[in-house]
Amino acid sequence: MATQNKNIRRGIELYIDGKEVKEDIRSIETEVRKLNKDIKSMTRGSEEYNRTADKLRQYNTILRQHRNEIRGVEQQQRSWLSKGVQWFKDYSLQIMGTLQAITQVSMKLNAFRRQAAEQEDAAANLKALTGLDDSNIAWLTKQAETLSTTMEKSGLRVRKSATEILDAYMLVGSAKPELLQDKQALNAVTIEAMRLAEAAKMDLKEAVNAVTTSLNQYSAGADQAARFTNVLAAGSKFGAANVQDQAAAVVKAGVAASSANVSFEQLVGVIEMLGEKGIKAEEAGTALKRFFLKLQTDADDTNPAIVGLDKALENLAAKHLSMGKLQKMFGDRA
Repeated sequence: MATQNKNIRRGIELYIDGKEVKEDIRSIETEVRKLNKDIKSMTRGSEEYNRTADKLRQYNTILRQHRNEIRGVEQQQRSWLSKGVQWFKDYSLQIMGTLQAITQVSMKLNAFRRQAAEQEDAAANLKALTGLDDSNIAWLTKQAETLSTTMEKSGLRVRKSATEILDAYMLVGSAKPELLQDKQALNAVTIEAMRLAEAAKMDLKEAVNAVTTSLNQYSAGADQAARFTNVLAAGSKFGAANVQDQAAAVVKAGVAASSANVSFEQLVGVIEMLGEKGIKAEEAGTALKRFFLKLQTDADDTNPAIVGLDKALENLAAKHLSMGKLQKMFGDRA
């Protein structure tokens, strides 16, 4: 046990801005407090702000790992106490019962304090990174606690702790800053990102990126989050391109598709069609961007912004253009 305690106190190795940093837990906690204070004076979205936010996330990950190590020591302590109680069992059942009760109460109190501390840290970080006031932070904290213990009205069962959900709010707010002006919208988009993560069995950060990227490319609001999530999930389930591939393609082609009056459903459908041909992610997005932009600069009857995508493609096919002509117009892949 002494050896393990020593390991916990030993310096932590991590990489910040590509450089190896060795710090002990106390130094990390001090640095987190300083960064939380400094970030309040920074411009949200700036390079300095994003770099500081990334440091905060890395440091908080280290602190969470440290607390997990503490839990391991406590579990060993519990095992030791259990053996000691068993040894004394033959001498005094009454004493054993008393000691066991005290031990259980103590461990539950420690676990409660630890959980409360982690949640408090996450709420403080959310406030520092988003600039939301105390009332909004309190509301979001309450939502996170509820989501972590009950089923959401849409049927989603979030398998995340309140602390992890608060971290998810930070990810969504950083990716779509306008949501920081509306706590309910921020909560709604975060729920949809978590629903996509559960449905697609993917990392929450990647799900947040997919949903917010798609909304941003189409200049869509929080009220469209459920629709976009359903399209991404369905495309991943029934198509050849997973959610990450879809998001990478949307980044490249989303604005061009939106300006061409191509719906998000149509865009994902085309992305999945290309995925079946082995053209995915950025490659598919780049080809589609050129394709949609070219269609908009040619004749009106092949401009999807005027006649719709289906009719534009139908009219294009009716022209019976040669492969060389098509290649010259749209490029090899497009």
